[in-house]
Amino acid sequence: MEWISVKDSLPEKDDIYLVCVIFFENAGKSKVDIGFYDEEDKDWTLDCCTLDYIVTHWMPLPSLPEE
Repeated sequence: MEWISVKDSLPEKDDIYLVCVIFFENAGKSKVDIGFYDEEDKDWTLDCCTLDYIVTHWMPLPSLPEE
């Protein structure tokens, strides 16, 4: 799977995605996290984050391993 820039495309449905995030209060450091995308509002939500951030890239979560 390849990272998709939010400048190129956004997800087409509400779901959880792997995201690359820049946190403004943390000197602009990037981090990989899990985010929920709301297609209607065109907005991202990170569960454990109260800092200001911007999602720069996203990709679908990989499939679960088969046992």
